[in-house]
Order: sequence, then C-alpha cells, then structure tokens
Amino acid sequence: MKFCDKLIKKRKENNLSQEQFADKLGVSRQAVSKWEAGGTYPDMEKILRMCKILNCNLEDLMDDGVIGEKTLTQKNKASLDVYFKSFLNYITKVYNMFMSMKFKDVVKCLLEIIFIGIAIAILGQLVVFIVDDLLFDLLLYINKIGSYLYNVFYSIFQILIVIIDVIIFLHLFKIRYLDYYVTVEDQNVSQKTIENSIDQSKFSKEDKKQKEKIIIRDPKHSTFTFFDFLAKIVVFVIKFFVVCMEFLAVMAFISFVCFFIFSLCHISYGSIFLYIAIAFLGLIFIGYCFIQLFYDFIFNLNPKLKILFTLFIVGLFILGIGAGLSLFNLMSYEYVEETGLEYSIKEEKINIDENTIIEYDSNKLNFVIDNSLKQAKIEIKQFQNIDGVFFNDTIQSDEGNLKCYYIDYFYRNGYAMYKQFLDDIKNKRIREYNFKPTITIYISQKDYNQFMINMEKRGNIYVE
Repeated sequence: MKFCDKLIKKRKENNLSQEQFADKLGVSRQAVSKWEAGGTYPDMEKILRMCKILNCNLEDLMDDGVIGEKTLTQKNKASLDVYFKSFLNYITKVYNMFMSMKFKDVVKCLLEIIFIGIAIAILGQLVVFIVDDLLFDLLLYINKIGSYLYNVFYSIFQILIVIIDVIIFLHLFKIRYLDYYVTVEDQNVSQKTIENSIDQSKFSKEDKKQKEKIIIRDPKHSTFTFFDFLAKIVVFVIKFFVVCMEFLAVMAFISFVCFFIFSLCHISYGSIFLYIAIAFLGLIFIGYCFIQLFYDFIFNLNPKLKILFTLFIVGLFILGIGAGLSLFNLMSYEYVEETGLEYSIKEEKINIDENTIIEYDSNKLNFVIDNSLKQAKIEIKQFQNIDGVFFNDTIQSDEGNLKCYYIDYFYRNGYAMYKQFLDDIKNKRIREYNFKPTITIYISQKDYNQFMINMEKRGNIYVE
C-alpha cells in the first residue's frame, strides 16, 4: 500500500478531517491534501509527528518500505514471481540498511550476526546429535537396509536443520536490525517535489538527481554493550592498519613527485626522461587517490568515489602511456659490455702458511699459478672511482692464531658514476654497471694447495 493511502486510512481511523489533521500537525490543509494525493511527501520531522498524532509507529505508516511500489503479497495471487520479488525486496532492504549505517555500526552488526549465526549453528548440530543418538542409531539394527535408511534419514534431517537454522537466522536478523530501518524511495522523484526536505545544500548535484532516500533508525533500538566493545576494538585495529597504509601512500606519493621532478630536470639528456616523467605523473594521480581514500576512511568522511575513480583511471592511462613510450624508446639503445671507466691496480704480497685465510664475500677470487713466486701476490683491479680496502688481522681460534687478509671496497666518487650514467643515456647506451673490483691472486702450486686446505677447514669464519 502506498504512503498516501496509508495516511488516509490512519487519519480516518482517528476520526480526523484533513483540516483537523493539518491543524494538529501545524501545516495547511492543502499540504495534507497533496500528501494524500501522492503529489508531494512530508519531511521526516513531520512524519514522526504524524506517528504521534495518529497513534501509530513508523512501520504502521510505511511498512511496505517503498513509496509508490505495489504490495508484493496479494491475496490469492501467490506465485514464484511474487516470492522472487519478495526475496529481491529483502535483499534491497539489507543493502539499503548497510549503506545507511556508519562503519562502526556495520562492524557491530556483523559481529552480532556472526555470533548469532554461530550460536544457531551450534544449537542445530546439538539437536542433530541428540536425535541421531536417540533415534537414528536404532535404524542401524535393521538388517540389510539399516545402514542405507540411516544415511538417508540422517542426510534429510541434516538438510532440514540447516534450512531451519537459515530461516531462524534471517528472521532474527530481520527483527534485530532490518525492521528498525525504513527506507523511503520515490521512483518518480523527478516528477514530484519534497516539501521541506532535508537540507539540500548537504547533497551534491549527483545525489539530487538520484532517488530521494531517507533512512530512519529507531533511537530506542541499541546493540549489546559486549558487541559495542568488540566493534570498537575491531574498528581501532582496522583504522590503525589504514593509518599505516596512509603513511606508506604518502611516502610513495612524495617519492613519485621527487622522481617526476628529477626526470623533468634531465630531459636534455634524452627523451626517455620525458617518458619516465609522464609515467611518474600517472603514479602521482594514483597515489593521490589512495591517500584521499584512506584519509576519508580514517576521519569517517564520505569519499567522492566518482571523482577518485576518474582520477585513478586517468592515472592508469597516463602511466600506461609513459611506460609504453619508455620501453619503446629503450629498444633503440645499444648494449655495451665495457664500463668506460679507467682502472687502477693495487698489489699486496702475503705469506701463505697453514694459518692463512682470505675473506672476500663480494666476488670470486681468481687464481694464477706461478711457481716462480716465493710469496703470493694479491692484485686488486678496480675502477678509479672506487677505493679497495686491503688489510690483515689476527684472530683467535681453537686451532691457534689465524692470519686473515680481508678485502673490501667502497665508492669514493659517486658523482662520477652518476655522470657516467647520464653520458650513457645521452649516447643511447645500456651497460651492466658492476663496479666490483676484480681480485687476482698470483700464487705457487704449493702455496695454492695449502691455501685451499686452510679455506676448506676454516671456510665458516667471517671477519668484520
């Protein structure tokens, strides 16, 4: 039944004329006439006052949930179509309820219905266990077909209990939550007006074009304190996680901006920097979308999803263009193996005995056998912009003192390597920038054998 029809019915049940009803409500008779004709609708404040004047509650006045929609259940006309529409109407009410609730209320609702669902399932299985133990087990004593009958009846009863559990769960959900939310929608709002409606300045232009929707929550209805406490904990944990994600999103956004500026400043070295800058511009758009979305969630703001989705798609499009052009431009580059940097060579002589080991964890050691050598010689071939460190140390072990020669390296002039990189980009070259020094040990066969024995025995030693 429509709202207008119910208003007429309730007014007449209370023996009130349109004029009397208008005086009690504090409006004009013409306004009441328009409401009952279905041309306009009152605001929520007047609807609540109507309930007091007509001695009814909100459900009695608008229990069909949708203004302008025909009642789904009609006498003597039950059909699959009616049942299907009723099911869809139930789903619609559930959707509208959750969409109208705050995030904290959604968490409380989910916690409570999960708890109810688990409790119903446990009770259902308890019933199955009792019936199975007292009744179905007797079927097993029937010769030949006892096991078959047990499986059939047990399966049927199990399915029946599950169906009953689902029905009870849905009904409890309905009376616990769904019945306390009333959604009023006008399918033809573009052709009608809303008298003294909710402050329209709070709504965007897109919202005004959509169906008028008003959600009412019974203030007397509340959840259990236990679920309210659990909801606060869950909301806190989720928001803490989102705050961490927001921090990472901000850091990523700042990095994207820095790389974008860096790429723009190097356009003169090659067009690939322009394409990289375009790709980072797309990442900036995407990063902003995530920052805004996390921010709205943390502070319980309504996100402008259409705007954020549009920016996200635009960011992906720009990122795709930049990445595609960068890869296409990179295909024209030439790969070269030489480094293009000058080398320097350091040499150190060492004595090899049964306690001598060498630690170098950054690269392989190259050996050259030279039986004319009385002492082993370590040659460190490195780039001019890298300093190699060579020193010996004495460490204690269970087998006595060990002479350990430790080799390491570090970058002395990073700016020179940076200039080398830019020079390669400008000349459209690609190379493997491996600046590790090459270690070659010139050693006699006798010393080599002794050295390998030492390293094999003490290969687990690491010197810092």
